[in-house]
Amino acid sequence: MSGEKSNVVWLFSSKTIRRTFADRAHDPSAHRHCRIRSRSCDTTSAGVSWTYLAYTAAALYGLRGTALLTALALPATALAVGRLTRDDRLHRVAGGALWAAALARIAAAGSLAAQALHDPLFWELVSAVALGVSAAAGRWPFAAAITAALAGACTMMATLLPVFPDFAFTFPSFDRPTIRESMATLSQHFGDLGALFLFAMWIQGIVASGTRNARNSQLAEAVRGALIAALFLSLAGAVPGVRVDERLWVTALGILFGLAEAQKRARHAARRDT
Repeated sequence: MSGEKSNVVWLFSSKTIRRTFADRAHDPSAHRHCRIRSRSCDTTSAGVSWTYLAYTAAALYGLRGTALLTALALPATALAVGRLTRDDRLHRVAGGALWAAALARIAAAGSLAAQALHDPLFWELVSAVALGVSAAAGRWPFAAAITAALAGACTMMATLLPVFPDFAFTFPSFDRPTIRESMATLSQHFGDLGALFLFAMWIQGIVASGTRNARNSQLAEAVRGALIAALFLSLAGAVPGVRVDERLWVTALGILFGLAEAQKRARHAARRDT
């Protein structure tokens, strides 16, 4: 009898446990709890990057007054744009508005050089053609990505080319003395550590803007191309100074960082949904 009672108790307990797990699996509140926990974990992993925190700490440590406010405007702009453009439509609108503003500014200035390769208007026309080819090459993702990156790079070339002296006759020089001078100028504006972490943020933006799981892949590649071109042109001399307004330089770079930051958040959202 005792053996039969123990078997009955064991069967009752096992059925109760299975029924409990089955009810738990079909309980909407349990699924909601799991989704909330998953969303909170993804939000933490997609939070502020260590490069932004390190840059901010370096700026607070080494800068004062207006220089500090201008330096802090960079991560503030990037994080604000990245958060505001998480939605697909807003992300496309922001990217299109940025490109349209650059196009209008360059078109308003007109042709500035006799030779096509030295004329910002020529580079903007190449950007428009590359963007059209990228939009038409939807069936070929690699071609669409390459032409979108080319469009972003050409737009940045057209935007920053007039910054260089004698741009109508010579291309920007990318040699060691010029790079050292550009880095010294950035150190004066952002501090030594601030400039170091600025480049870390830059590299992170280039990597984050072109992710396999990111939405709007063509816009992501255009942002990547623009960031790469801006990095090389800045090292060649397109840094804040007499010919480049520091606040405009910081704001434009912050917007590009923000669009790249939105791609990183999209990647985390895709992982969360799966």
